[in-house]
Amino acid sequence: MNKEARVVLVLLLISLVTYASKYSLNVFMTHHLAKSIYGDFSIAIKLLTIMTALSLLGTDISSKRFLGKYINLNQKADAIEYVAWNLRLISVTFFISLLIALASTLLMILLHHFRVKHINDYHLAVYVLWLIPFSALLSLLSSYLIVVDRIYLSTLLTEFLKYLLQVLLFISVVLFVEPILTNFYIVSVLLITFILLLTLSLFSLNQDILELFKYGFHKVRKTPLTKMDWLKTSVRLITNNILFVIVSALDLLIVEVFGSNETMVGDYAAILTIIGFLWLIPTTALQALKSKLSFLLESEMGKKELQCKINSTMMIIIPTTILAGSTIVLFSKNILGHFGPDYVNASPALIILTFGVMMSCFGRIAPVILIFGGYEQLVLRWTIFELTFMIFVAIPATYYFNIIGTASATALLLTVKPAILISIVRKKFGLRVLFL
Repeated sequence: MNKEARVVLVLLLISLVTYASKYSLNVFMTHHLAKSIYGDFSIAIKLLTIMTALSLLGTDISSKRFLGKYINLNQKADAIEYVAWNLRLISVTFFISLLIALASTLLMILLHHFRVKHINDYHLAVYVLWLIPFSALLSLLSSYLIVVDRIYLSTLLTEFLKYLLQVLLFISVVLFVEPILTNFYIVSVLLITFILLLTLSLFSLNQDILELFKYGFHKVRKTPLTKMDWLKTSVRLITNNILFVIVSALDLLIVEVFGSNETMVGDYAAILTIIGFLWLIPTTALQALKSKLSFLLESEMGKKELQCKINSTMMIIIPTTILAGSTIVLFSKNILGHFGPDYVNASPALIILTFGVMMSCFGRIAPVILIFGGYEQLVLRWTIFELTFMIFVAIPATYYFNIIGTASATALLLTVKPAILISIVRKKFGLRVLFL
């Protein structure tokens, strides 16, 4: 077994235990929250993901592209300049996000004082605004760990340990503090989790990255934000990334707004939790490629090496996805039953969406190659099409057919996307994603 295959298998093993912890968290929440409140919890997490991506302005992705390249080419001066620029940029966005959170909190307190609306009656999404800088910094540190090939640590810290800590902390709250999980307790648990993970991430960075941070920090004030190459690329990446995150969360948001029953949000959130394991397979398996992807795409020899790495990775992704997807389809009602008897009726929507996600997993690497290869605009145009499709197709489908309509529209989009992007990758780079 070659190195790429070994790395992928280890990462998939980490994904398995990660999913077990995430699954346990969501099952625990469904048993301690009403279905509608569990839906609100899922919406809040989706919003946090969107705001996290926005506050990073694409630097969590561009760091893998630029910093990874500078480190591989031993261009230390450029690496320090990039880190300094990155630190200055996120310091501005973090300050803005904290101002938004503060303004929202002050407004809630004011409305509570004048008895317009009780402070405990606001949607959980408003409270998680305070968590944006913590979540964003954790995501950025995770990218830096990937850049220096600490892929296992990055995955463990930002995936497995995150959910495991949340499960343990929520159980502790229910057993020893308060059996009813209010917004305050939920946000407190999330905040403590982020602080612990940030501490562990900082201690996990190697000496080279810490040295880059040290020198970069001293150059922050002297580094202009308008470093055009980095800024233009990061802006394109954030546009792609934020639209991707919005599209990824849009189906749940559509159910929240256009579904005939608020409890359907809980049903659909449970479905997304279950198929989350399918998304973990390509996402985790492809982590090993990202740190050197830009470097390999620059030459024909590099592309040949990359093709071998893609082949090894896909030989694991394809059968694993088929096995996992088939298991979900065959035992859909049993799996949904873990969340509670009220969730079993969501089985048809789960089966439909599973087939769509499986197809998307097979081509998951295609947009990654296009972005790292400099075709951000092309991916952006496709993402805009996805957004348009969800608005004009998924919304009416949800309105008339509830979550069956949402799942069908989403599955159709997920099936078409990989076929188109795989063909583009073959045309632009001569790389075969599915051995075709």
